[in-house]
Amino acid sequence: MKSESARTVEVPVPDVSFVSWERLPDRKLPEEPAPGVVPDLAVEVLSRDNTAAEMDRKLRDYFAAGTRLVWYIDPPTRSARVYTAVDQGTRIDESRALSGGEVLPGFKLSLAELFARADRRGQQGS
Repeated sequence: MKSESARTVEVPVPDVSFVSWERLPDRKLPEEPAPGVVPDLAVEVLSRDNTAAEMDRKLRDYFAAGTRLVWYIDPPTRSARVYTAVDQGTRIDESRALSGGEVLPGFKLSLAELFARADRRGQQGS
């Protein structure tokens, strides 16, 4: 049986991700649709089917693999949780914006605008 420290970390495939050029071999886009590249930013859009245990495991796996920033978007509460480390998370509500921090300097995404766009798309599909 392998010890926890010897276990190979599989990086979950996030709903949305950002990968810097530095993480890509020869700065070329991979041809496969889900490359085995660790994202700098991982974004998960939470659903009813996600459990707290599942999301805690994913968070640990992201950071163990080298992901630098994780966003958990929670549509029912119209909020997000921003993680810069496994034990460093901040909840932000719809009145605030997500920041790219050191991963995407200068990038901002208004949660109010994000949820308003999602609402409009949902209404178009009805």
